[in-house]
Amino acid sequence: MIITRTPDCILPEKLSALLRLALSDLKKVEAQPEVYRVDMQRWHIPLLAIGPGAVRCTVCLAGAVLAKTCQLKPRDVYNPTLGGETGPIPLLDRQLYAIDRLRRGDVTGALRWMRDREKEDRHFFSLNRRTPGYYGKSFPEENAQFYIELEKLADDLEKVGL
Repeated sequence: MIITRTPDCILPEKLSALLRLALSDLKKVEAQPEVYRVDMQRWHIPLLAIGPGAVRCTVCLAGAVLAKTCQLKPRDVYNPTLGGETGPIPLLDRQLYAIDRLRRGDVTGALRWMRDREKEDRHFFSLNRRTPGYYGKSFPEENAQFYIELEKLADDLEKVGL
């Protein structure tokens, strides 16, 4: 089912807590390969029918939050809005985009999505970094590095109050 309204879901406001939640939810979807497939290019999109009533769903880091914390069903399709004619971008959608920017190591981009103008200051550019990609279940060593680097990013964000 295509979700046309923003799910009722409250996420942390601090980037460090938001990133930690996303990493925790990603581990939960990884533990359900019969239900979820991780693809960092897809938010929360059913992939294919596996059997009667069963669906496998592709999710990215932010999509894992939709699946686990926001409790969307695997059959649900959700893509965050970019605003425009539909009005301002809902907070949840801005948080999902912020998670996506953090996945890429773009702290200042995440702050922009959170509309935290005070913190879009130049001294936060030093937190930006290149992060390793996520390569799926066939590459456990590369994925371990993904988790290590993003957990370090969450620690660094927390140290500066983000």
